Amino acid sequence: MPARVLVIGIGPGSREYLLPAAAAAAARATVLVGSRRALELFPESVAEKREISLPLEDTIAYIRARARTQRVAVLLSGDPCFHSLLPRLRQEFAPEEMEVHPGLSPWQLAFARLKEDTSQARVISLHGHDWDELEAVLDLPRVAVLTDRHHSPTAIARYLLDRGVRKVMYVCENLGYPEERITRIDAGQGIAENFSALNLVVLLDA
Repeated sequence: MPARVLVIGIGPGSREYLLPAAAAAAARATVLVGSRRALELFPESVAEKREISLPLEDTIAYIRARARTQRVAVLLSGDPCFHSLLPRLRQEFAPEEMEVHPGLSPWQLAFARLKEDTSQARVISLHGHDWDELEAVLDLPRVAVLTDRHHSPTAIARYLLDRGVRKVMYVCENLGYPEERITRIDAGQGIAENFSALNLVVLLDA
């Protein structure tokens, strides 16, 4: 049975870092579902396009309905096997009904930009989680943190400062895009800057 749902990692989000196999899979779909940024990667596609929106169950219902008669590509940032919508899709579709195409994770690109080894790195997500997730890894030498609006780079810097934790912090914004920027914040230094919503934080031992 041909897969009805193609779960595709688009990488950090720029065409440059979209893997050829992922692009080829998207080209086979008749429906594309993803964020506005993800859909903009495929301007040449004549597939029906739908932005992922809240409540999420509306998007899931749309995918389920379209997948009855069409091949649906779900475009996910980074690697779909890491902190993504994949577990939720597995609740709806059997493994034989799906294909999963990996992508480059933004944290991999961040460590490459910093020229840091990842073999002993830990990656956590604060998206929808509390500060305990960060507290549990502060003793580790290399940590990448996926942020959200409640756990912004400024909030993370304040959290470290309040607890006397000495880490060098890198704020990596818009990785893979022309406006990419990496800002270093030294241990003990607070920040009051607003950053792009498309960011992650890397913490290294001072």
